[in-house]
Amino acid sequence: MSLPFSLLTPDAVLFKGEVESVLVATESGEVEVFEGHAPIGATILFSRLSVRQKHHEDVYLVRQGFLFADPFHVEVMANAIHKEKEIDYTDIKGYLEFVTGLLDKPEALNSFQIKHLAEEKIALERNLDQQT
Repeated sequence: MSLPFSLLTPDAVLFKGEVESVLVATESGEVEVFEGHAPIGATILFSRLSVRQKHHEDVYLVRQGFLFADPFHVEVMANAIHKEKEIDYTDIKGYLEFVTGLLDKPEALNSFQIKHLAEEKIALERNLDQQT
């Protein structure tokens, strides 16, 4: 069984092809999509994305995106997507420092920004914990 999958950023189509499953952590929890999956739409703050094909698996890091799936295809669109093996984890630490700096000045943020950045901070910290 295979499932058409697209992995997109505003600048590029990073992957388009058949996969066996897609696994990603969303705001609502971890989701693994297979062919025939019920329709779902979910927000991705910062997560690993496992794209499983018949004989191998590619792992990406996804930041600020969306998962859309129905029984016949799945699509992930995000502001930033990088292959995990190509990531320099100092970049993630730098982004975490940036987010923390913004949260240290809440008077400059609206309530949506505070909530979004707080969730982004938690997701970044979890990801870094998984790397150690």
